[in-house]
Amino acid sequence: MTTATQPTMSPNHGSSADAASKKKKSKGKKVLADNSNYASVENSYPLKVRSSHGRGRHALAASRIKEGTLLCAEQATSFVIRSHCLYQFCHGCLKQSKIEEVRRNILDASGKPIPGRTQKVQVAKVTCSSCDMVAYCSDACKSAHKPLHKVQCPALKQVREICKTHGSDLDIIRLTLGLLAKRYVDKENSIEPSSDFVFGSQPTLYQLSEDLPAHREQHEKDWISSTLSTLKELIKLLPEEARISPSEAVNIACRANSESHPFLDTFDRGYYEAIGVFPLSGLYFNHSCDPNCVFVGLPNGKLEIRALTDIRANAELTVSYVDLLQPREQRRRQLLLTRHFWCKCYRCSTPLSKSEDRFMDGILCRKCHRGVMIFEETKEVSDIDELMKDIQALNNEIQGKNAVCESCSAEIPVTELVDVLKGAIESYSKAFISLREQKFAQAQTEFNNFLKKYDQKQVLHPYNSYLINSFIGLMQISQNLGESGSALSNGRQVVDRMAKSLALPPNSPELARYQATLSSLYLACAAKKEAAPKPTATTKGLIRRYRLDAKGWADLAYNARYVAFGDSHPLTLKLNQLKASIDKPSTQARARDGTAPAVASTSQTQGEAATNGASGQSKKDSAESKKASKTKDKKPTIAELQQTVQAAAAAAAEDEVNDGKSSKKPSSSSEADNSDK
Repeated sequence: MTTATQPTMSPNHGSSADAASKKKKSKGKKVLADNSNYASVENSYPLKVRSSHGRGRHALAASRIKEGTLLCAEQATSFVIRSHCLYQFCHGCLKQSKIEEVRRNILDASGKPIPGRTQKVQVAKVTCSSCDMVAYCSDACKSAHKPLHKVQCPALKQVREICKTHGSDLDIIRLTLGLLAKRYVDKENSIEPSSDFVFGSQPTLYQLSEDLPAHREQHEKDWISSTLSTLKELIKLLPEEARISPSEAVNIACRANSESHPFLDTFDRGYYEAIGVFPLSGLYFNHSCDPNCVFVGLPNGKLEIRALTDIRANAELTVSYVDLLQPREQRRRQLLLTRHFWCKCYRCSTPLSKSEDRFMDGILCRKCHRGVMIFEETKEVSDIDELMKDIQALNNEIQGKNAVCESCSAEIPVTELVDVLKGAIESYSKAFISLREQKFAQAQTEFNNFLKKYDQKQVLHPYNSYLINSFIGLMQISQNLGESGSALSNGRQVVDRMAKSLALPPNSPELARYQATLSSLYLACAAKKEAAPKPTATTKGLIRRYRLDAKGWADLAYNARYVAFGDSHPLTLKLNQLKASIDKPSTQARARDGTAPAVASTSQTQGEAATNGASGQSKKDSAESKKASKTKDKKPTIAELQQTVQAAAAAAAEDEVNDGKSSKKPSSSSEADNSDK
């Protein structure tokens, strides 16, 4: 979330002369951040908030922590529903909004209605008739949200058009307007930080969001320019009392862009429906590529932080801001571009030859086909400009150097290693684009060709992230094409390689997603076999095996989700329902075996149903062939290695509900360089 590049708080001011004198004396010295506005969190949760010159702001375990412990909770200062699902969720409480089907005119290319041509569309029942940019689950939620919405409404009415004109990010601009509205409402109600504020019980005050660094100097000039032009127009539409200078508004937009956090994955697709600003979480829970905690999004704009593993007293509490299945340099560059720091956590600082990161873009030795070719890249980057220059610098650095096999010490030029990886990335990207465009048959062929060349011929290491993501893509395609056996085979590859790579922390929600998906796939295969009118003894044995496998994967996924999300989280409850369905015989199987009617009539009594199930052999067969409840095909999201891949996750179908489980690798506390936070 944040790794500030400048001190976040200044000492108390005296006279101008004193200030000038102090400035001279303290020139070059960093000032510790003031934690007083956040100290009350220690009264409610088992953590300590601290500041130091080495780590900046950070959170520590107040005592020994058990896995699954709720460490902190915070309600967003402001949040918005993402534009791709703008009307699907309530803008007040984040529950699913009420939808109705209506007929609307079909528009031509210019946006004008075509006479006599209409189509059915789904729209939210409760909206704002003025701006049409919000939806609600009820009139009560609409009324509760009114104080904040009425401040933004005039601007929201024109926000789409103005953002389109200037090429601005619609969601970030909407979040900026939400923060301006919260600023105004807090000021109107004279709400200020207090020592008895209970984090998680109500939205965090706007004033605390100003502690978050804006990183304005790290944003691209074009982004600043378009955002400034957009906000100049929108600010004029706000109530006069809520207006601030466009330059101040740009600072808020910078915070919204670099310090907001995505949350609330209702359908467990790995893609979030909302983004929000969480000052406490953003300031004190630092990033690590080997985290011991996880952010968990909940309705009502709440973010929880839970322990993924047992944590010793006084250890730093860390989370991950990026996809951990990415190669090290991709993670570092993504963090530099989006969070404005170069990661120096324990995992990123460990020599590549001793880290699981060697697998993420690992290339196998051509001689022994066992070891990974290692080239230690040690160059560090401090800002985006340097990153751009670093690409050419790296090209120059690798000239004339060799990569060495970790097993047999064979050597090849690093340039050859780079060429192999470039070819793999290009081939993978081609297949992924086809998948994103829903050209399933074409994508299936391209992914299979990729695996044939780079996996079967032992070019890339089995745990290479491009191989893992190719199997995820094939699993998704197989589900779309109704090829349950192929989906199951690819799903096993995904889960097996993910877990063995050790790239994910214990009780990882991401791995749990795919483990639960695997459970659902086994149930689907069992259901297919159970549909046979006269299953053989062999088929019945296969059904039992499918059910046992389904139960095993569901148990693993549930255990991880119980730790990471808690027992009352909607996705944990949904997985519990999946577990329960495994033990229930299907209506088809019971009807076939004589233990239940094929179609239960409302006039039948339980006694009649029992009579129908009295045939001895059929009853015995039914007990041996239980079936899972019907499930829609689920499409897991590809765990993206690149920013383009991550952004494309929105293409996943809205029906999917995937689950997953934990890794087996213990996490370590972060050594990330957060000294400026």
